[in-house]
Amino acid sequence: MHKTKWRLVFGAMSVLLASVMPAKSNGWPNRPIVLVVPFGPGGAPDIIARFLAQELSEKLNQRVLVENRPGNSGNIGAMAVARSAPDGHMLLLGTPNPIALNKMIQGATQGFDPDKDLRPISILG
Repeated sequence: MHKTKWRLVFGAMSVLLASVMPAKSNGWPNRPIVLVVPFGPGGAPDIIARFLAQELSEKLNQRVLVENRPGNSGNIGAMAVARSAPDGHMLLLGTPNPIALNKMIQGATQGFDPDKDLRPISILG
């Protein structure tokens, strides 16, 4: 990646880290966090998720596991997060496909409503 792109990625990640740090005082996280990537391993979202997981693990003093759940243009992974307990222990590395585009294309057959079932934490890049 070009130096400027890496700076943007690292800057966005620092914003995410800063946004989750105050939650630590509330007892979160009290178990490992699963960071779901709705695509296969080896691509840009997976690489970003693995870097982010390492940084979050160190900052939160809790394991952050990356779980790839590819399929259906990202819907399989996004649906797993949307249907999980809303306790912040399962996060989605979101992309436009499962969050915006699939809703327009698939409508009610998407299996979840991204506007109601997911909450944004931060923009990474």
